[in-house]
Amino acid sequence: MATPNKLKIQSRTMVLFLGGHGGRGRLRSGLTLGLGLVPVFWAGVVWGAPGVDLPPGAVKRVVDGDTFEADLNGDGRWTLPAERVRMLYVDTPELHESHKGKDVKHGEPARRFLEQKLLNPSWPLRMEITGTDGYGRALALVWKGKENLNLALVALGHSPVDTRFGFPPDYPGYLRAEAGAFEGKRGIWGDERSRTAYLQRLKKEGRTPLAPSNPLFAAPPQGGEGWLNLGHSPLSGLVGRFVRMRGEVLSLRMRGKTPEKQVLTLVLMGGPDGERVNGVVFPRQLRLLIPTSNRQSPLKKVDPEVFWPPGTSLEMEGFVQKYKGNSEIAVHFLRKTERKP
Repeated sequence: MATPNKLKIQSRTMVLFLGGHGGRGRLRSGLTLGLGLVPVFWAGVVWGAPGVDLPPGAVKRVVDGDTFEADLNGDGRWTLPAERVRMLYVDTPELHESHKGKDVKHGEPARRFLEQKLLNPSWPLRMEITGTDGYGRALALVWKGKENLNLALVALGHSPVDTRFGFPPDYPGYLRAEAGAFEGKRGIWGDERSRTAYLQRLKKEGRTPLAPSNPLFAAPPQGGEGWLNLGHSPLSGLVGRFVRMRGEVLSLRMRGKTPEKQVLTLVLMGGPDGERVNGVVFPRQLRLLIPTSNRQSPLKKVDPEVFWPPGTSLEMEGFVQKYKGNSEIAVHFLRKTERKP
């Protein structure tokens, strides 16, 4: 439970204070965390706090489908922006004009869903706060009873999976929920205009729903969200489509004169005949995927072989692109796997 005037949240590497005298969430070092500046979650690992239970009536107002205001520190009032909560891994349609446009048709149902869940006192509300964004809002995973509301927003089609700043702890679960919403034509996926707009937006971000009926996703022959065989699905025929592949790291090469411009090329080998495929990880995605806690120095050069040495089994996904006449995967996500390709 929160103590008066101050909510103290412990994590493995930091102590975060919300509310109190400072307003913004800060590390003890005084560094303000900003979404997109110094993210606090990496490669599916949330540097989160223990769950914080909010009593009935703590939520004061639902702003839209992914944002609400609450009395986080238990002092009977709320201080903005420190006590405005932005839910992680979702991005519901805007109710007001913004750089992302305005979509009341799909944004209002998302807001009503969240309002019904958060303002209904029949089940306890639990939050896991991971930091603050560039606006000073608390970033959180939210549960109502046993229901993960972040995941529910995706499953109901109120939001795509938002991976611009990190990956959910249960990334495969979010992907399945999104694919189910796409196939069921729920929410933002329900009409052609909205569906097309979101597919275009997500493609610019390097990903797409893993739904068999999604024309941008190169689903395997057996269907579902499975993995393509390198031998049976040559990349040259899949340019412009999103693929998922398994393989074993054969070699790695880092290029780029400065740390912030580092580009990683991985050569994966897999398939029945040992086919090879190049995966390219661009700087922004590389900073999200490298599983290190040394993020106070984001421009520090890294050695990728520390994380993915040759012989490592990997799962890799991304859009296929042409570069100098060759087909390669622009990697959106990858992870180690114990399963042999």
